[in-house]
Amino acid sequence: MRNIKEVERRKAELRDEFTCQDCGLTEKKYGKELPIHHIIPFREFNGDWERANALSHLIRLCEYPCHRNRHKRG
Repeated sequence: MRNIKEVERRKAELRDEFTCQDCGLTEKKYGKELPIHHIIPFREFNGDWERANALSHLIRLCEYPCHRNRHKRG
């Protein structure tokens, strides 16, 4: 059986249609899988993997510039 993170990750891929939610770049144009970003930083869940990886806390972003920019913003 797949773990919670893998299941929620797949749901995020489907929900976000394999597209960066900030700039609209698709995985097809990007040439590889788009990373998953935790909207609320993982560290704020004190090791609670299930809550940290809930679909509502995950978003698909291209690595550059969108994912990096999200981390710069904090």
